[in-house]
Amino acid sequence: MQQIEQEKSYWSDEVMVGEVVYPPGSTLGPRIQPTLQFVFVHAGRITIRIDEQTHTIAANSAFVLYPGHREYFVFAEDSETIHSWIHISLALVEAEMITRLQQLAWPLPLSPAMQQLMHDALALRASAFPTVKEMLRALAIQMCWRYIGEGEQLVARI
Repeated sequence: MQQIEQEKSYWSDEVMVGEVVYPPGSTLGPRIQPTLQFVFVHAGRITIRIDEQTHTIAANSAFVLYPGHREYFVFAEDSETIHSWIHISLALVEAEMITRLQQLAWPLPLSPAMQQLMHDALALRASAFPTVKEMLRALAIQMCWRYIGEGEQLVARI
């Protein structure tokens, strides 16, 4: 019991990270998005209905979801869908970040640098550092700025 309580104390409600494998044809939702969330699709595909708009996201893509929207996910019918995600509390995010995120193309290509940031965040789940919360906060903000930078660079090329 003490080990479980100790592990919980290392995790912050401000940043949550995970990776999931959905079997073919799986669904998730509907749900109301509670936080800012970055989603990285590694394999398969996701068809997501956000409010009344439907989008299909291919493998090797990254996208952002915003709080307050109703979402329903349908995962690839013909293969597993593997994706990772990070939820970030709006308390950590500057208004400028949201403004700049909303001006970007959607989705973005999933870059090796973004994959590495997610890998680092996922690796923290198994660590017992007393600074895990702070490290996750820093990685989340770095991920946000990286996504903005890559998206703005893509727009500049067009």
